[in-house]
Amino acid sequence: MTKRAAALAAKILDMQAALEAGREMYARADALQDLIEGELQPGTIVNLGNGQEAELIDPWKERTKVWRHTGVRRYQVEIRNARASQLTAKL
Repeated sequence: MTKRAAALAAKILDMQAALEAGREMYARADALQDLIEGELQPGTIVNLGNGQEAELIDPWKERTKVWRHTGVRRYQVEIRNARASQLTAKL
């Protein structure tokens, strides 16, 4: 195998490893979001303790029909800079 072919093979193997790591991380994120959805009601704000807050939001609450060409989650966890005027959940 030439140096060029070996370098290309290494890039392909690195790409494959990165894709697999991404799949694993997305699966972990989905499992964590399932746990979060089981503990929070939409609209609940949680202080993350680092100057940020998180809120479980329902981006589809105003709609009765949603067209997407891929799977979508009903709820999303939105993370933003904390605002002192909002109440935070005590967990």
